[in-house]
Amino acid sequence: MMTENENPTEQQETADKNATKAKKKDETDGFHLPVLVEFTYTFSVVFLVFVFLAMASISWITGTTLVDFMLRTSTAVLVLGGLLITVSRQVATGVFNASIVDLIDVKKNPSSKKTENPEEMERPKGSENAEKPEDTVTQT
Repeated sequence: MMTENENPTEQQETADKNATKAKKKDETDGFHLPVLVEFTYTFSVVFLVFVFLAMASISWITGTTLVDFMLRTSTAVLVLGGLLITVSRQVATGVFNASIVDLIDVKKNPSSKKTENPEEMERPKGSENAEKPEDTVTQT
């Protein structure tokens, strides 16, 4: 159903934009960070929130002024945040470099590629006629 204000070219443009957005979303749905990188990032965020809450509660209990409260919490969050960013960056860089080294090794020597599927693993010589484990049936 076409409204009076829209012409077919505008509808086509909006349809193209929606299709492009859906395609980009589908491409990013399968992307996941390594567990170690996700853990360090999540731990950093949770730890910073905990530090903020601890500093806020300590400042409130001691009855400090608003300026002291802001100075304490901002200093603590900035210093610890900087340290945690450095640690997270080092972990992410290490994981990235390790994956690059693995890719280079696989490119240089494709036979050293690790296979997770037992069907893809090479059989020893002379075992071509041997039965596969799933072919054997035990009778009781």
